[in-house]
Order: sequence, then C-alpha cells, then structure tokens
Amino acid sequence: MLPALDEAVFATFAQDLRSYPEALQFLADFDAMLTRRISRIGDALECGEGEETTTALLSLHASAAMAGACALQHSTAKALTTIRCSGVSRGFADELVLQLTDQAQHFTRSYRAFRRGAL
Repeated sequence: MLPALDEAVFATFAQDLRSYPEALQFLADFDAMLTRRISRIGDALECGEGEETTTALLSLHASAAMAGACALQHSTAKALTTIRCSGVSRGFADELVLQLTDQAQHFTRSYRAFRRGAL
C-alpha cells in the first residue's frame, strides 16, 4: 500500500525549495484545495469534458508528486492512462471520485499528524 504522505518525498521537496516553512505551507495549501480539486475532476467527468478532466487530473498528479501524496499520485497516473487507453465509463468516473476522496481523507489525517510533529 502506498503512503498517504511520504515524509521522505516531502523532505526532498523542502530541500529543493531550500525552505522548510514554504514546503509546509505548500502542504497546507495542497490539503486545503483537495476537496475542490476532486470536485473539479468529478464535474469534468460528469459533463464528459475530456480535456478538462485531463487537465484537472494532471494538476492533481503534479502537486501530489511534490507533496509526497503517493497514493493520490498513483491513482491520478492510473486514471490518466485509463482515460487515454479506454475512455471513461460512468462506473469508472464514480469509482475514481470515491477513491480520490478516500485517499484525500487519508492524506489529510497523515498531514495533520505530520504537522503536529513538525512544529
């Protein structure tokens, strides 16, 4: 099982930024925007907007990679591949939104625990 928040990935990100406080702020912003980002994906899937779906998934994928949100990163990569290869069914769309929502909740719990220890 992939971690909701990989602290080693976060540490590398903080080193790359050369600012631990800015990296922590990125995590806070990432966490705060998760619900809206997943809603954007769900709305695009529901409306059949392929380009918007891809853009929303790529955006979440890239920021999840930086944040160390490995489970979300993996799920978005898999969804992008599925969309490119097979298209989107209603069942796929519903399952993806549920999966991303669950993983976002796990990330939030992990982030809050991490933040308590990091401050």
